[in-house]
Amino acid sequence: MNICFQKTYQRSFGTFPLTGEVLNHAILAAVRVGYRAFDTAQWYGNEADTGAALKACGVDRAELCIATKVRPDRYSEKDFMPSVEQSLRDLQVDQVDVLYLHWPPADGNIAPALRLLQQALDQAAELPPSLGLAEVGEQRLPAHRDADLISRSPRGRRTCTFPSLPVWAFG
Repeated sequence: MNICFQKTYQRSFGTFPLTGEVLNHAILAAVRVGYRAFDTAQWYGNEADTGAALKACGVDRAELCIATKVRPDRYSEKDFMPSVEQSLRDLQVDQVDVLYLHWPPADGNIAPALRLLQQALDQAAELPPSLGLAEVGEQRLPAHRDADLISRSPRGRRTCTFPSLPVWAFG
């Protein structure tokens, strides 16, 4: 089952390109009309603002679905986990519900980044129950889907803002 279709997560509020008070007001308005899923990313530069707004929104953390994405320039062994840990601190949470790889690496080879995602899942209890790939075209997936790079099978796919670029969630 796709995490995006559980509870009231059927629509997700994307936070790009909002920051500061504009983002705070937008998240509070989204909560008032029923949004419970929120999407951010390291690249957006608004994880701390998103975390502060969600903490102040009055909805219990257990009722929220928070997703974020790791930047491609942080797909190295040295940078991956520290960037995830910084995202958790900025978002003021112990775990996110979905952790995505954001865009394929420059060389197009997603296998090393998938291995890091799997290692992160294996090492840390506070990592999300669902993992995924964002803005990675389906043509890049067949070689990796069955390559035992991730121990979890795909939970589903949701289409992001770019209709031709699917988002895959594993979990």
